[in-house]
Amino acid sequence: MLPYVKDRSVIVDDPKTASLLRNKGAFGRSLPGGGLELSLMEAAYLISSGRLEVKRSREGHRISPHELLALGMDARERFLEDYLVFADMRDRGINIQGGGDRTFLVYPRGKGPGRGKAGSWIKVYREHDDVSIGGLMRETERREGMGMELLCAVVDGDWDLTYYSLRRALLSRSRKRTHPGKPDLGEDVLPIPNGGLLVPDGEVRELLSGMSVGSSISDSLALSREEAAFLRGEEGDGKTAVYRDLMERGFVVRTGFKYGTHFRVYTSGSIEEHSDILVHLVERDAKISWEALSRAIRLSHSVRKRMLFASIGKRKRVDYLEIRWTRP
Repeated sequence: MLPYVKDRSVIVDDPKTASLLRNKGAFGRSLPGGGLELSLMEAAYLISSGRLEVKRSREGHRISPHELLALGMDARERFLEDYLVFADMRDRGINIQGGGDRTFLVYPRGKGPGRGKAGSWIKVYREHDDVSIGGLMRETERREGMGMELLCAVVDGDWDLTYYSLRRALLSRSRKRTHPGKPDLGEDVLPIPNGGLLVPDGEVRELLSGMSVGSSISDSLALSREEAAFLRGEEGDGKTAVYRDLMERGFVVRTGFKYGTHFRVYTSGSIEEHSDILVHLVERDAKISWEALSRAIRLSHSVRKRMLFASIGKRKRVDYLEIRWTRP
């Protein structure tokens, strides 16, 4: 007897077929008597790959992959997006389980439920879905607490998939301290309209140049808003808080405007070397689309830099979330 659709699953009564699917792919849930219960997603994949034929009901006609996808979409709004991720991973020989609420567990090759621990957790999105950095940070912390990597699979308008790996960026301090505290700027500095300071030629200018802050203009040094606020010990806004945090870790921090971000960071402590991080401040719970995130992540990948999104957490702590393009 061919497998058949029953409610929102597919029943495989034949013990031989059930055993083959269970042992070579870890498909389905075992039933008493040697049978197997497949999800509509598993069945749709097996039909499309030519490994299974399924009937509409116990006594009904054979069902096509299109009809089975239609049943799945009728059962769950994001079924098609989940199916694309499931099929993509299975096509590459990766054991993926789940599919409820746009989430999957990913097991190492040769492993599965009862035979090993899942190494990754996948959450599925559409390109126009809104997320928040705070929400992604909390999800990342939960999965890291379970010993898993968080992956986000984003389905675009062409129904192609892009995968992103997320992790908390616990930045260590630079071995090179680039500034000896906050120097006295003296009384001859000039405020720059719309923000910043102009430091005249002299000992203070030379000291600040050695700290890798400011930009030379004629015989003076022009400081940005964030640089001026940091050196004066002023509270400032969120960007200033991120700048201060990075500077206090001993990094060299410069504007990231040319990359479309707030800062570029030299973790080596030297501006003579390659900057290796881009940092962009995002309001913790503000909504942002994957389209916007993708632009920054792709650019950072093309210029060989890590992309960190900064947010201000509890007690004004600066948290960093690294998101990078990946291929599971």
